[in-house]
Amino acid sequence: MAIRRRRSRRPDRQRGEKHGWLWFDRYRLIHQEVLANHPFVVSDRTQFIEISGSGSRIRCSGLIVCRRDIEIEVDKRLDVRTVDNRVQVRGARYRYHARVLDGQAGRNVLRYDSGHSHSPGVYHRHEYDLATGEDRLTTLSREEFPVLGEMVDELAAMFSDAR
Repeated sequence: MAIRRRRSRRPDRQRGEKHGWLWFDRYRLIHQEVLANHPFVVSDRTQFIEISGSGSRIRCSGLIVCRRDIEIEVDKRLDVRTVDNRVQVRGARYRYHARVLDGQAGRNVLRYDSGHSHSPGVYHRHEYDLATGEDRLTTLSREEFPVLGEMVDELAAMFSDAR
């Protein structure tokens, strides 16, 4: 990977930025542990791969299968840089899309996304009415945008009384 060098030894995450730079091995470990230990998650089928030809991006994508027949499609693009021969990453583009499985397709429940080409600094929350499919859109700041574990928490709360 052709990666930019930086002098700082500490990730920006140290400064409290929710989506700031973090060592890649730590980022991946947090991702795996949060999903493995979450009581709402049945299985994590996501994987991290280098985006071919990008030189400075890693993609985390795949499915997370949850209780109550909920499935989350994950597609995150991570910027990459090297500091003191160690790789750091931070989220650049996100899409978390949750559906209730219903036959072959499923019904949309909740989606968080970012980075449309015409407005890269805008983040969205789409909550869908399960009866009508109507999309209720909310615009978020980068700091308001949830990390994946927070979305799983939100879904677990939404479906906690569904039996």
